[in-house]
Formats: sequence, structure tokens, C-alpha cells
Amino acid sequence: EAQKHLSKYIESNKFWKTMGNALLQYDVILKKDNVKLIMCDDFYEGVFLPEKNKIMLCANTLMRKNDFDNAIARQLIFLYDHNRGQ
Repeated sequence: EAQKHLSKYIESNKFWKTMGNALLQYDVILKKDNVKLIMCDDFYEGVFLPEKNKIMLCANTLMRKNDFDNAIARQLIFLYDHNRGQ
């Protein structure tokens, strides 16, 4: 289910496009490879890994579209803030 949410988010979400354009000025190209879906043992939504410029999202806790959208947006902001501060 989370994989469907991710694909749809990348295809049609305006925030994804906005963040992608904003990151270009910091020489970061936002693409699907920046986001990895994983299974989590605990109840986490996700995390941003600054050393890899990657977002890890917990697929097993983000089944509802609204929860997924909120989690990825929050992590995209962390990714942007990290690159802006470099």
C-alpha cells in the first residue's frame, strides 16, 4: 500500500514538485531513489538520513494515504533544510 502511495505522491503531488525545484539550487536532484520504504519493528513514520540524503519511510505504519503524505512531507522538509544549511 505504501508503494502505491509513494508512486502517486511522486507523480501528482505539488509539494514533491515544489521541493524538487527548490533543491535544484543546492545541486540536489530529487528522485524516487531518495526515498526508501522499509519495514519497521517499532511505530515510526520515517527518518531523514543526512549523510546519504535519503528518506526512509516505514511502509508497515503508513498504510493510510493521509498519514503517508504527512510523513513524506515532513521528511522532505528535513532534506531541504539540511541541504540549505550546508
